[in-house]
Amino acid sequence: MNDNGYDTRALEARIDDRLRFARTKPPIINLAATMAFEHFTAIFAERLLADRRHMGGVDAEIAELWRWHAVEEIEHKAVAYDLFRDATREWRPSKRWFLRSYVMLRVTHQFLADRARGALDLLRQDGLRGPAAWARLLHRILIKPGMLRQVLPAWASYFRPGFHPWQRDDSSLIEREDTSSVDGLLAT
Repeated sequence: MNDNGYDTRALEARIDDRLRFARTKPPIINLAATMAFEHFTAIFAERLLADRRHMGGVDAEIAELWRWHAVEEIEHKAVAYDLFRDATREWRPSKRWFLRSYVMLRVTHQFLADRARGALDLLRQDGLRGPAAWARLLHRILIKPGMLRQVLPAWASYFRPGFHPWQRDDSSLIEREDTSSVDGLLAT
């Protein structure tokens, strides 16, 4: 991004602030946050692969890299969840549910606020600012193609008692992707 003229210092500072904050929390809280972020990345990855409109207008090579990354995110979507379940196996189910739900709500708020700030900052650097920029961003994420709107049911499923990431079987999306050219590129 820097090579293309974008100033990412504000984005990086927010990430550094979040990481500093995370280091003050107990490991089980960080694991719950990782689990929440992994759910986010998996449901966004599923939408990216299921609805090709999300990559509309994106350079073919970049789109292929994003699809490869989406496959990778789906493949390991339950790892942190399974680790959390094992680490809290002695807990009452209600305590486990409360912690993962509370952390997901906090992570959701921070994630959406940080992504909105970052997107608006990058749009501003492209000369797009003000209410028109907000409207275009909101239209893209909520209306057409509407990725944020599309992931809401999968996001909400996280709060269901007994939830597990693989209850939503999206392995067919992995199987239909040919990521061999990206695998070759990454091997070099």
